[in-house]
Amino acid sequence: MRLNQWAAAALIAGMLGGFAQSADANAIDVRATASGLTFRLVDLDPDDGVDPWIQFSGLSTVGLVMAQWQGTESIDFTPLAGTLFSAPAFSKSTPDGLLSLDYSPGMLNVQSRLTAAEVGALPAMTGTLLGRTGGIANFYGSGIDETAGLPLALDGEFALTLSARTALIVEASVNLSASALPGALADGTFAQQLSNNQLAASVSGSASFHMWLVSEVPPEVPEDFAALYPDIVSDAVAASFMMGGTEQPEAVERAMSFAAAIGYYNGSSDAVDINFDFVLSAYADVYAYEHWTDPVDPEWPPIDPPVDPGFPPVTPAIPEPSTYALMLLGLGGVVAAARQRQAVKNDKRRERQ
Repeated sequence: MRLNQWAAAALIAGMLGGFAQSADANAIDVRATASGLTFRLVDLDPDDGVDPWIQFSGLSTVGLVMAQWQGTESIDFTPLAGTLFSAPAFSKSTPDGLLSLDYSPGMLNVQSRLTAAEVGALPAMTGTLLGRTGGIANFYGSGIDETAGLPLALDGEFALTLSARTALIVEASVNLSASALPGALADGTFAQQLSNNQLAASVSGSASFHMWLVSEVPPEVPEDFAALYPDIVSDAVAASFMMGGTEQPEAVERAMSFAAAIGYYNGSSDAVDINFDFVLSAYADVYAYEHWTDPVDPEWPPIDPPVDPGFPPVTPAIPEPSTYALMLLGLGGVVAAARQRQAVKNDKRRERQ
Protein backbone atom coordinates (compact mmCIF):
# COMPACT_ATOMS: atom_id res chain seq x y z
CA MET A 1 0.00 0.00 0.00
CA ARG A 2 1.39 3.43 -0.92
CA LEU A 3 1.98 5.52 2.18
CA ASN A 4 1.00 9.16 2.52
CA GLN A 5 3.90 11.02 0.92
CA TRP A 6 3.11 14.30 2.68
CA ALA A 7 3.29 12.54 6.02
CA ALA A 8 6.61 10.99 5.08
CA ALA A 9 7.95 14.36 3.97
CA ALA A 10 6.83 15.92 7.26
CA LEU A 11 8.62 13.17 9.17
CA ILE A 12 11.86 13.75 7.27
CA ALA A 13 11.54 17.50 7.73
CA GLY A 14 11.12 17.02 11.46
CA MET A 15 14.18 14.80 11.61
CA LEU A 16 16.34 17.22 9.65
CA GLY A 17 14.89 20.56 10.63
CA GLY A 18 17.20 21.12 13.59
CA PHE A 19 20.39 20.40 11.70
CA ALA A 20 20.78 23.90 10.23
CA GLN A 21 21.34 25.30 13.71
CA SER A 22 24.48 23.30 14.46
CA ALA A 23 28.04 23.70 13.19
CA ASP A 24 28.08 20.16 11.81
CA ALA A 25 24.72 20.46 10.07
CA ASN A 26 23.98 18.23 7.11
CA ALA A 27 23.86 20.40 4.01
CA ILE A 28 22.63 17.32 2.16
CA ASP A 29 21.12 14.15 3.65
CA VAL A 30 20.03 11.30 1.38
CA ARG A 31 18.67 7.90 2.45
CA ALA A 32 17.41 4.91 0.47
CA THR A 33 16.00 1.76 2.07
CA ALA A 34 14.50 -1.42 0.65
CA SER A 35 13.02 -3.87 3.15
CA GLY A 36 11.18 -7.14 2.83
CA LEU A 37 12.95 -7.92 -0.44
CA THR A 38 11.84 -11.41 -1.43
CA PHE A 39 10.79 -13.54 -4.38
CA ARG A 40 8.13 -16.19 -4.90
CA LEU A 41 7.19 -18.60 -7.65
CA VAL A 42 3.70 -19.12 -9.05
CA ASP A 43 2.85 -22.43 -10.73
CA LEU A 44 0.97 -21.50 -13.92
CA ASP A 45 -0.01 -25.12 -14.64
CA PRO A 46 -0.56 -27.06 -11.39
CA ASP A 47 -1.81 -30.09 -13.36
CA ASP A 48 1.43 -30.73 -15.28
CA GLY A 49 2.99 -32.54 -12.31
CA VAL A 50 6.17 -30.38 -12.41
CA ASP A 51 7.14 -28.26 -9.44
CA PRO A 52 8.28 -24.67 -10.20
CA TRP A 53 12.00 -24.00 -9.76
CA ILE A 54 14.54 -21.20 -10.07
CA GLN A 55 18.30 -21.43 -10.49
CA PHE A 56 20.55 -18.42 -9.91
CA SER A 57 23.66 -18.03 -12.03
CA GLY A 58 27.01 -18.77 -10.42
CA LEU A 59 28.12 -15.44 -11.88
CA SER A 60 25.73 -13.48 -9.65
CA THR A 61 27.05 -11.31 -6.85
CA VAL A 62 25.87 -8.50 -4.62
CA GLY A 63 27.99 -5.37 -4.98
CA LEU A 64 28.45 -2.59 -2.44
CA VAL A 65 29.82 0.48 -4.21
CA MET A 66 31.17 3.54 -2.43
CA ALA A 67 32.62 6.58 -4.19
CA GLN A 68 33.84 9.95 -3.05
CA TRP A 69 35.20 12.76 -5.16
CA GLN A 70 36.75 16.16 -4.74
CA GLY A 71 38.38 16.79 -8.06
CA THR A 72 39.29 13.12 -8.52
CA GLU A 73 37.17 10.14 -7.64
CA SER A 74 37.89 7.36 -5.17
CA ILE A 75 35.93 4.16 -5.81
CA ASP A 76 35.58 1.22 -3.43
CA PHE A 77 33.74 -1.90 -4.64
CA THR A 78 33.04 -4.83 -2.30
CA PRO A 79 31.56 -8.00 -3.89
CA LEU A 80 29.48 -10.38 -1.78
CA ALA A 81 29.20 -13.92 -3.10
CA GLY A 82 25.58 -14.93 -3.68
CA THR A 83 22.38 -13.20 -4.69
CA LEU A 84 20.39 -10.37 -3.14
CA PHE A 85 18.37 -13.08 -1.38
CA SER A 86 21.26 -15.14 -0.05
CA ALA A 87 24.52 -13.19 0.34
CA PRO A 88 25.98 -12.81 3.84
CA ALA A 89 25.11 -9.69 5.84
CA PHE A 90 27.60 -6.86 5.51
CA SER A 91 28.01 -3.22 6.58
CA LYS A 92 30.56 -0.63 5.56
CA SER A 93 31.03 3.09 5.97
CA THR A 94 33.59 5.83 5.52
CA PRO A 95 35.67 6.67 8.62
CA ASP A 96 33.62 9.80 9.21
CA GLY A 97 30.36 7.83 8.93
CA LEU A 98 28.91 10.19 6.33
CA LEU A 99 28.55 7.45 3.72
CA SER A 100 27.23 4.09 4.88
CA LEU A 101 25.84 0.88 3.37
CA ASP A 102 24.04 -1.93 5.19
CA TYR A 103 23.01 -5.19 3.56
CA SER A 104 21.38 -8.37 4.78
CA PRO A 105 19.09 -10.69 2.79
CA GLY A 106 15.83 -8.80 2.43
CA MET A 107 17.07 -5.52 3.95
CA LEU A 108 19.21 -2.87 2.24
CA ASN A 109 20.05 0.64 3.37
CA VAL A 110 22.20 3.42 1.88
CA GLN A 111 22.89 6.86 3.37
CA SER A 112 25.00 9.68 1.92
CA ARG A 113 25.59 13.07 3.54
CA LEU A 114 27.60 16.26 3.11
CA THR A 115 28.05 18.53 6.13
CA ALA A 116 27.82 22.30 6.13
CA ALA A 117 31.32 22.49 7.63
CA GLU A 118 33.06 20.56 4.85
CA VAL A 119 31.11 22.28 2.08
CA GLY A 120 31.65 25.69 3.66
CA ALA A 121 35.40 25.15 3.56
CA LEU A 122 35.45 24.48 -0.20
CA PRO A 123 37.23 26.92 -2.51
CA ALA A 124 34.48 28.43 -4.65
CA MET A 125 35.85 28.31 -8.19
CA THR A 126 34.45 27.01 -11.45
CA GLY A 127 34.58 23.23 -11.40
CA THR A 128 34.65 22.83 -7.63
CA LEU A 129 33.07 19.48 -6.89
CA LEU A 130 32.43 17.52 -3.71
CA GLY A 131 30.28 14.43 -3.56
CA ARG A 132 29.57 10.99 -2.15
CA THR A 133 27.75 8.11 -3.82
CA GLY A 134 26.75 4.80 -2.30
CA GLY A 135 24.86 1.91 -3.82
CA ILE A 136 23.86 -1.71 -3.35
CA ALA A 137 23.30 -3.57 -6.60
CA ASN A 138 22.87 -6.98 -8.17
CA PHE A 139 25.72 -7.76 -10.56
CA TYR A 140 26.35 -10.78 -12.75
CA GLY A 141 28.69 -11.70 -15.58
CA SER A 142 32.28 -12.73 -16.22
CA GLY A 143 33.35 -9.43 -17.80
CA ILE A 144 34.75 -6.34 -16.11
CA ASP A 145 33.75 -2.73 -16.71
CA GLU A 146 37.23 -1.24 -17.15
CA THR A 147 36.00 2.26 -16.30
CA ALA A 148 34.79 1.40 -12.80
CA GLY A 149 36.13 -2.12 -12.24
CA LEU A 150 32.65 -3.58 -11.80
CA PRO A 151 31.31 -6.96 -13.04
CA LEU A 152 29.75 -6.87 -16.49
CA ALA A 153 27.48 -9.41 -18.20
CA LEU A 154 28.71 -10.62 -21.58
CA ASP A 155 26.57 -12.05 -24.38
CA GLY A 156 24.80 -15.22 -23.31
CA GLU A 157 25.20 -14.58 -19.57
CA PHE A 158 22.14 -14.31 -17.35
CA ALA A 159 21.28 -13.76 -13.70
CA LEU A 160 18.92 -16.72 -13.32
CA THR A 161 16.92 -19.45 -15.06
CA LEU A 162 13.17 -19.89 -14.46
CA SER A 163 11.27 -23.14 -14.99
CA ALA A 164 8.60 -23.59 -17.65
CA ARG A 165 5.01 -22.48 -16.96
CA THR A 166 6.13 -20.44 -13.95
CA ALA A 167 5.79 -16.82 -12.90
CA LEU A 168 8.47 -15.11 -10.83
CA ILE A 169 7.42 -12.28 -8.49
CA VAL A 170 9.96 -10.00 -6.74
CA GLU A 171 8.67 -7.61 -4.07
CA ALA A 172 10.03 -5.00 -1.67
CA SER A 173 8.99 -2.01 0.41
CA VAL A 174 10.96 1.10 -0.52
CA ASN A 175 11.60 4.36 1.32
CA LEU A 176 13.50 7.21 -0.34
CA SER A 177 14.30 10.63 1.07
CA ALA A 178 16.54 13.52 0.09
CA SER A 179 17.06 16.85 1.80
CA ALA A 180 19.16 19.77 0.57
CA LEU A 181 19.57 22.49 3.18
CA PRO A 182 21.73 25.18 1.54
CA GLY A 183 20.61 27.59 4.26
CA ALA A 184 23.13 25.82 6.49
CA LEU A 185 25.84 27.20 4.20
CA ALA A 186 24.72 30.84 4.30
CA ASP A 187 27.52 31.93 6.64
CA GLY A 188 30.25 29.71 5.17
CA THR A 189 33.26 30.74 3.15
CA PHE A 190 31.96 28.79 0.16
CA ALA A 191 28.72 30.79 -0.02
CA GLN A 192 30.54 34.09 0.41
CA GLN A 193 32.96 33.26 -2.38
CA LEU A 194 30.10 32.26 -4.64
CA SER A 195 28.65 35.73 -4.24
CA ASN A 196 32.01 37.50 -4.61
CA ASN A 197 32.92 35.55 -7.72
CA GLN A 198 29.42 35.66 -9.22
CA LEU A 199 29.34 31.87 -9.43
CA ALA A 200 26.44 29.48 -9.05
CA ALA A 201 26.33 26.10 -7.38
CA SER A 202 24.09 23.08 -7.22
CA VAL A 203 23.45 21.60 -3.78
CA SER A 204 21.70 18.34 -4.52
CA GLY A 205 20.86 14.86 -3.36
CA SER A 206 19.14 11.94 -5.02
CA ALA A 207 17.89 8.60 -3.73
CA SER A 208 16.89 6.04 -6.33
CA PHE A 209 15.58 2.52 -6.71
CA HIS A 210 15.57 0.38 -9.86
CA MET A 211 14.39 -3.20 -10.29
CA TRP A 212 14.05 -4.95 -13.63
CA LEU A 213 13.39 -8.48 -14.91
CA VAL A 214 13.92 -9.03 -18.62
CA SER A 215 14.80 -11.84 -21.05
CA GLU A 216 16.28 -11.89 -24.52
CA VAL A 217 12.90 -12.78 -26.03
CA PRO A 218 9.97 -10.90 -24.43
CA PRO A 219 7.31 -13.32 -23.21
CA GLU A 220 3.60 -13.23 -23.99
CA VAL A 221 1.99 -11.89 -20.84
CA PRO A 222 -1.73 -11.88 -19.95
CA GLU A 223 -3.11 -8.37 -19.48
CA ASP A 224 -4.15 -8.94 -15.87
CA PHE A 225 -0.63 -10.10 -14.94
CA ALA A 226 1.00 -7.20 -16.80
CA ALA A 227 -1.21 -4.73 -14.96
CA LEU A 228 -0.19 -6.13 -11.56
CA TYR A 229 3.52 -6.55 -12.31
CA PRO A 230 4.92 -4.11 -14.85
CA ASP A 231 8.26 -4.98 -16.38
CA ILE A 232 10.16 -2.09 -14.82
CA VAL A 233 9.92 -0.33 -11.48
CA SER A 234 11.91 2.90 -11.41
CA ASP A 235 11.21 5.57 -8.80
CA ALA A 236 13.53 8.28 -7.55
CA VAL A 237 13.36 11.31 -5.28
CA ALA A 238 15.77 14.21 -5.56
CA ALA A 239 16.39 17.59 -3.91
CA SER A 240 18.43 20.30 -5.57
CA PHE A 241 19.00 24.03 -5.38
CA MET A 242 20.96 26.62 -7.32
CA MET A 243 22.68 29.29 -5.22
CA GLY A 244 24.99 32.20 -5.97
CA GLY A 245 25.07 35.94 -6.42
CA THR A 246 22.13 37.54 -4.61
CA GLU A 247 19.91 34.47 -4.67
CA GLN A 248 18.57 33.31 -1.33
CA PRO A 249 18.92 29.57 -0.70
CA GLU A 250 15.87 27.59 0.35
CA ALA A 251 15.60 24.11 1.77
CA VAL A 252 14.18 21.39 -0.47
CA GLU A 253 13.02 18.18 1.16
CA ARG A 254 11.36 15.22 -0.56
CA ALA A 255 10.32 11.78 0.60
CA MET A 256 8.36 8.87 -0.79
CA SER A 257 7.42 5.35 0.24
CA PHE A 258 5.97 2.69 -2.03
CA ALA A 259 5.51 -1.03 -2.48
CA ALA A 260 7.54 -2.32 -5.44
CA ALA A 261 6.56 -5.52 -7.23
CA ILE A 262 7.77 -6.82 -10.57
CA GLY A 263 7.01 -10.11 -12.26
CA TYR A 264 8.12 -12.34 -15.11
CA TYR A 265 5.53 -14.60 -16.76
CA ASN A 266 6.97 -17.69 -18.41
CA GLY A 267 3.98 -19.42 -19.96
CA SER A 268 6.07 -21.43 -22.40
CA SER A 269 6.99 -25.11 -22.16
CA ASP A 270 10.70 -24.29 -21.85
CA ALA A 271 12.81 -22.83 -19.07
CA VAL A 272 13.98 -19.28 -19.74
CA ASP A 273 17.12 -17.28 -18.89
CA ILE A 274 16.39 -13.93 -17.24
CA ASN A 275 18.39 -10.81 -16.41
CA PHE A 276 17.70 -9.32 -12.97
CA ASP A 277 18.92 -5.74 -12.53
CA PHE A 278 18.63 -4.09 -9.14
CA VAL A 279 20.11 -0.82 -7.83
CA LEU A 280 19.48 1.04 -4.58
CA SER A 281 21.53 4.21 -4.41
CA ALA A 282 22.01 7.56 -2.70
CA TYR A 283 24.26 10.39 -3.76
CA ALA A 284 24.94 13.89 -2.47
CA ASP A 285 27.00 16.51 -4.27
CA VAL A 286 27.91 20.17 -4.55
CA TYR A 287 29.14 21.63 -7.83
CA ALA A 288 30.16 25.21 -8.64
CA TYR A 289 30.17 26.79 -12.08
CA GLU A 290 30.00 30.12 -13.87
CA HIS A 291 26.80 32.06 -13.22
CA TRP A 292 24.73 32.74 -16.31
CA THR A 293 21.00 33.42 -16.53
CA ASP A 294 18.88 32.81 -19.61
CA PRO A 295 17.91 36.31 -20.86
CA VAL A 296 14.70 34.94 -22.37
CA ASP A 297 13.54 33.31 -19.16
CA PRO A 298 15.18 34.88 -16.07
CA GLU A 299 13.37 32.37 -13.86
CA TRP A 300 15.29 29.52 -15.48
CA PRO A 301 18.04 28.31 -13.09
CA PRO A 302 21.61 29.57 -13.67
CA ILE A 303 23.50 27.33 -16.07
CA ASP A 304 26.84 27.21 -17.84
CA PRO A 305 27.10 29.92 -20.53
CA PRO A 306 26.93 28.78 -24.15
CA VAL A 307 30.25 28.12 -25.89
CA ASP A 308 31.44 30.93 -28.17
CA PRO A 309 31.22 29.45 -31.71
CA GLY A 310 34.48 31.22 -32.54
CA PHE A 311 36.40 29.01 -30.16
CA PRO A 312 36.61 25.22 -29.78
CA PRO A 313 34.59 23.85 -26.86
CA VAL A 314 36.56 23.11 -23.71
CA THR A 315 36.12 19.69 -22.13
CA PRO A 316 35.77 20.08 -18.34
CA ALA A 317 38.47 18.33 -16.32
CA ILE A 318 35.87 17.17 -13.80
CA PRO A 319 32.75 15.30 -14.96
CA GLU A 320 29.28 16.22 -13.74
CA PRO A 321 28.24 14.48 -10.49
CA SER A 322 25.50 12.57 -12.28
CA THR A 323 28.14 11.05 -14.56
CA TYR A 324 29.77 9.38 -11.58
CA ALA A 325 26.47 8.08 -10.28
CA LEU A 326 25.57 6.52 -13.61
CA MET A 327 29.06 5.10 -14.11
CA LEU A 328 29.10 3.46 -10.70
CA LEU A 329 25.57 2.19 -10.33
CA GLY A 330 24.20 1.69 -13.84
CA LEU A 331 23.35 -1.83 -14.87
CA GLY A 332 22.68 -2.68 -18.48
CA GLY A 333 19.41 -1.16 -19.61
CA VAL A 334 19.09 0.87 -16.42
CA VAL A 335 22.16 2.84 -17.44
CA ALA A 336 20.89 3.27 -20.98
CA ALA A 337 17.48 4.44 -19.80
CA ALA A 338 18.93 6.86 -17.26
CA ARG A 339 21.35 8.35 -19.77
CA GLN A 340 18.58 8.68 -22.32
CA ARG A 341 16.45 10.60 -19.82
CA GLN A 342 19.43 12.83 -18.99
CA ALA A 343 20.10 13.45 -22.68
CA VAL A 344 16.50 14.60 -23.17
CA LYS A 345 16.86 17.02 -20.24
CA ASN A 346 20.12 18.36 -21.65
CA ASP A 347 18.55 18.85 -25.09
CA LYS A 348 15.71 20.83 -23.56
CA ARG A 349 18.18 22.95 -21.63
CA ARG A 350 20.16 23.71 -24.80
CA GLU A 351 16.96 24.67 -26.59
CA ARG A 352 16.25 27.25 -23.91
CA GLN A 353 19.67 28.76 -24.40
